[in-house]
Amino acid sequence: MGYKTDIEIAQECEMKPITEIAAKAGIDDKYLEQYGKYKAKIENITNPYVPVECIFITPNEYDEELFENYIQLIKNHNPEHVIVVPGGKSVAIAEEYYDNIKDEFESVFYPLTYDDESSRDDLVMQLVKNSKFDKVVKINHEDSSILGSDDGSGSSSSGEGVEVPSGENNDEPDDEHDNVIIHLGRNNKFQKNIYWEFGNPDLENRHMLIQGASGQGKTYFIQKILQQLSHNNIPSIIIDYTNGFKKKELDDNFKRDLDDKIKTIMVITDKIALNPFKKYNIELDEGIVHTQDNEEVANRFKSIIGSVYPNLGVQQLSTVYDACFNGLEKFGDDMDLIRFKEELEKIDSPNSKTALSQLKEFLDKNPFNFSHDFDWSILDGSNDEIHIIQLTGLSRDIQKVISEFLLWDLWYYKQQNGSKDNPFFVVLDEAQNLDFSAESPCGKILTEGRKYGWAACFATQSVKNIFKKDEISRLNNVGEKIFFKPPDNEISNVAATLANYSFNKNHWKDELSNLTKGNCIVKGLRVEKDVMLNSPIKIEIDKIN
Repeated sequence: MGYKTDIEIAQECEMKPITEIAAKAGIDDKYLEQYGKYKAKIENITNPYVPVECIFITPNEYDEELFENYIQLIKNHNPEHVIVVPGGKSVAIAEEYYDNIKDEFESVFYPLTYDDESSRDDLVMQLVKNSKFDKVVKINHEDSSILGSDDGSGSSSSGEGVEVPSGENNDEPDDEHDNVIIHLGRNNKFQKNIYWEFGNPDLENRHMLIQGASGQGKTYFIQKILQQLSHNNIPSIIIDYTNGFKKKELDDNFKRDLDDKIKTIMVITDKIALNPFKKYNIELDEGIVHTQDNEEVANRFKSIIGSVYPNLGVQQLSTVYDACFNGLEKFGDDMDLIRFKEELEKIDSPNSKTALSQLKEFLDKNPFNFSHDFDWSILDGSNDEIHIIQLTGLSRDIQKVISEFLLWDLWYYKQQNGSKDNPFFVVLDEAQNLDFSAESPCGKILTEGRKYGWAACFATQSVKNIFKKDEISRLNNVGEKIFFKPPDNEISNVAATLANYSFNKNHWKDELSNLTKGNCIVKGLRVEKDVMLNSPIKIEIDKIN
């Protein structure tokens, strides 16, 4: 039995008038330029541009965290003119807000005082009546309302006055994770919940930076995120060298809820299935794969050792490279730490002996199991498990070496098997112990990780005086920043990070200084009233249920 050709199938179909097709698509005949009965060109049916004027009713004193929200709302309307009106009793504060926006918009300030809300409303309606613009929009914290109309009648219709839970809409998601939102906490001042827009396609990346002094609730907060990701079938892995994720340290409700979904690998007893001398396949271009050679493997090994043992100088690290390279040349895939130690001993120089002395504990412990590779497929696809690689009991240097090799192993695995549509969450507490240089795994995660599915959580007590300038720059590019109460010597620096406008730096210094345990400040993309905002806001963390 033969198959019909495309033309035969088409000839059997009855053609319908183009007006009937357009009607089904909701297009009126007046927008059609017909070419016969069955073809038509669709004319421009978008609404013509209407010049807009915004009336910006400023926030009250001490409500500086609202200011950036207002600015974003104003920008969304792309106004030709802005009128700034005091929203509180202090005209001086209102004028300070005006000073911070007058260079961004064609604007004017009305320094009028009034005693009650009705006086303000009368003023606003008078400004609408006198406006030369067909459309006037009022901006304040309560709503964003259209006060004028195309016919200049001044009738009022609701704008963005209804808060829509972020991540929820009537559009079909591009993938199953597009609608995932993570509840971070609640802002009590404005009585609203704040979310991490984890699945929002507008996010530059899904990374998170958590800062704050010890004992302020960082680990508890991370557990809250892990729980919600698990409920959304997004897998997580924690490389724990802080003891913060030992089972006895985890919240009881967290353990009760997730139960057997929490999987722990105890490295000190089981070793870690990983070959530090592995040659990875690297995709140079589409269809072009390069297998690392001995030189590249030896360089990677030397780089990790150098980042963990800073007392090793250039000449000592050169002997580390030579021992690694020589061993790979001799033993190939059978290279291991025992053979590396033997090659380092053979060099028999003052520099090699210094390197041996520094690496003695690491080489004697030999924490790797070379018999098979780590099964990173646990982080592929939809998976509700939380995997904890527990490094407790090992010295800090050995913990750091293992962490760096694990991250490289996972990086190369996800280069081959990951995608942005299959995210996985990686927790790295006390991140200041890791290497964040440009060519380190953390550096690559921050700059390239999104396309392979990485959602990395970097937690640290401090940033300044610990990370280098270029490392801080990379860290500052994370999509979501969480600030618990910082050490006293960090408050001013963190406040400068939060304050996009100079006038509210002191406000954020006060907020940071007064944070209590379980409270933090969040800065990241969020959706309110269908508007994308990125201004900082204080929240209280809810209990884990």
